[in-house]
Formats: sequence, C-alpha cells, structure tokens
Amino acid sequence: METAVIFSNHFRSFKEIFPTVSNYYRDCDLYLSTYNENYDYFTFKEKLDLINKHKNKDKVELRKIRASYTPLPEDSVKFIKNVFDDRKFEIVTEDDFQNWYDNTTTNNKNLKFNSIQETFFHYGQFWSKLRGLELVKNSGIHYDFVIFNRCDIIPTSNSYLDIVNAFNSLQKSGENTLLAHKISLKEGMLYVNNQYFGCKYNDAVKIFNIFSNKLEELFENPLFLNFKTEKSLNSFHFFGLLLQYAGMNVKTTDFFYEQKIRKEHIVRGINLLDKKARQNLRLEENKLFSL
Repeated sequence: METAVIFSNHFRSFKEIFPTVSNYYRDCDLYLSTYNENYDYFTFKEKLDLINKHKNKDKVELRKIRASYTPLPEDSVKFIKNVFDDRKFEIVTEDDFQNWYDNTTTNNKNLKFNSIQETFFHYGQFWSKLRGLELVKNSGIHYDFVIFNRCDIIPTSNSYLDIVNAFNSLQKSGENTLLAHKISLKEGMLYVNNQYFGCKYNDAVKIFNIFSNKLEELFENPLFLNFKTEKSLNSFHFFGLLLQYAGMNVKTTDFFYEQKIRKEHIVRGINLLDKKARQNLRLEENKLFSL
C-alpha cells in the first residue's frame, strides 16, 4: 500500500524527532506543511513566566495573544530545506491563513472569531493539514493511504505498517473508514483526536474538501454553531463534526499512542524513546499547569 505521511501544524520539536520519525516511516513519502511561527513552544519556566506576566488571562485568552507565538528559528528553516524536496514542503504565514479564511467565510459571520489568534487556534491546524494534502495531490503520485502526523508527535508502535495493518483489519468496505488515536463523546458530541490519524487517500480528499469548501453549510446545523460559542468545545469536537458530515466510520486502536515531544524534553536532553521519562515529565507538567 503506497503511503504518504503529512507532517503538519507548528514545527516545534520536529527537527529533534526527525531521525526517529523518518526511520519509522522509512518506506513512505514524507511531506511537511508548517508555519513560520511556533505556538505554545516553551520550556516550563518560559510558560510559567508567560502565565505570570498575564495573570488576568485564562487559558483560552492566553492563546489569543501574540506572546504565545514565537518565530520559527532560522536553523529550523535551513533544516527543512536540507531534508525536504522543494515540492514536498511549505512554510506558510498567518497572512496566508487569514487570506484563505477571509475568502472562505465572507458571507457567514457565524464562522468568525474575535481575533485572528482565536480563529487560527480553531481552524489553523486543519488548514495546515489541507495544505499538506495539496502537496500530496500536486506530486502526481498515486497513494493508497495517508497518515497525518503532527510535527511534535512520535508514534510508539514498532512500524507504520502496524497502523496500515490495523486499518486493513478494521475496515469493511475499504472506504469511509478513518483510524484515529482516540475517540469519545464529550458534551454529547463526537470527540476525535486530530493530532494523529490515517485513512484512504480518497477519503482524506473528501474530508478536507468539506473543510475547504463547505464550512458555511456545515455550520448551518444549530448543533455545530455550539463549536464557536462554547469554550468547552475545541478542535477535537470540530474534527468529530467534520467526520460525521463526511459520513466516515471512525475506529481506534491504542497500540500507537502518540507522544508529544515538548521543548522541555529537548532542553533536558531526555531520551525521546524513554517512555518512563516521558511519563514523569508529563506528571510534572500536569502538576505545574493543572492540565
């Protein structure tokens, strides 16, 4: 099964995890769509300093401020250009996203948020995946399967073939099936982790065509409008709604649990494949930030 892997969203720790993920996906074609800024990529101390500096803002408000975003380092840009063919990567800007968003939502104020940062937080990650999928389409190569892997995530199974084989064993008709890391019901709505998932190429095109061309139609459903108005609803809810609209069957397995590699991992020199060390750092993070 010919497989393309799309690394997307903010670059964060991608340079450091690349040796691991490139080996994991060694028989796949790799694509990258990322931004010229990082969001929420801080050491614990840097994040505590940010929170203390803006004590009057809660977590939702913090993500709207410019201080939560930092420029993509020049050495990261050089790294991208060194390891990816020009046709297999792109680095986009907030202005690029804003132009797309304005063109998509011209006639529907229900899709608007109060700031570009808040808008970006809800839609930017899907737009990054959409742009990555367009790189795959423009390659002219026929792929059977597409895996979407956030830039700071290391899969923990032995091989990407575990994911492909799990998908093949779960699907019935061969179409309309998506394999995700986690699904649940929250607030009475389907909640699907969008940081790591895989599906047939044609189904990926269908899902992101809806995102790109039918947002207004999607949000005509009163239930979907809650995504914009309720602070408790986030991008995982939106992904669930998008998949429902696309008529996708969502399946999950637990053996490829995703692990986000944060700046603190890198600064401390933690072995990125040391599960116990990663768990301990996560517990420390939870205690510091009450996540």
